[in-house]
Amino acid sequence: MPDYFEVAQPSMAMNDVRTPPNYLQFANTRRVEETDDVYELFQNAASVMAAWQKNGTTNISLAINCHGLVDSDEHGSFVGLQLGTGLNSDTVASVQAIQPYVQTIYLLACYSASGSSGDIFCSKLASLARAFVFASDTSQGADRGVPTQVPFGYVPAYHGNIKQYSKQGQVIYNGPWQGATIHQKGYWEQ
Repeated sequence: MPDYFEVAQPSMAMNDVRTPPNYLQFANTRRVEETDDVYELFQNAASVMAAWQKNGTTNISLAINCHGLVDSDEHGSFVGLQLGTGLNSDTVASVQAIQPYVQTIYLLACYSASGSSGDIFCSKLASLARAFVFASDTSQGADRGVPTQVPFGYVPAYHGNIKQYSKQGQVIYNGPWQGATIHQKGYWEQ
């Protein structure tokens, strides 16, 4: 059985339709169509998160389940996330809409922290959203034996090297997955 970790609820999951359906299920689960504009997607997410915060929720997470896109050149540089119309260096500013609300972002996308281009993207994502960001530098998901649906409120364990970015965008952890010690607090327990 794959390793999972629990994410405090209410939180939001975004599942791009080009990945397995209903993969992540949170208090608010979004099915993201390939034509969904990422700016509108994050504006809508902000309104949901604002309502939660108004009701007293302070530990809001966002899990993004989509494909990580890499360049077809010999280096295979990370170029963005296949989330709606695309979350990349040109559109990453769209996450500023959720800045006042989100504490942690989990990227369940292959190669999202790979190479300097992945580091730059994840760093920008963290600093613009003012959130901890977790991402891996290798393949994730179905090809690793993870089922197409995980239990409500859970995220499957990361594979490969994991990186954690601070709210200012610095890499504050770079190493192997250490189990489910990050859930609830949004950072590795020491």
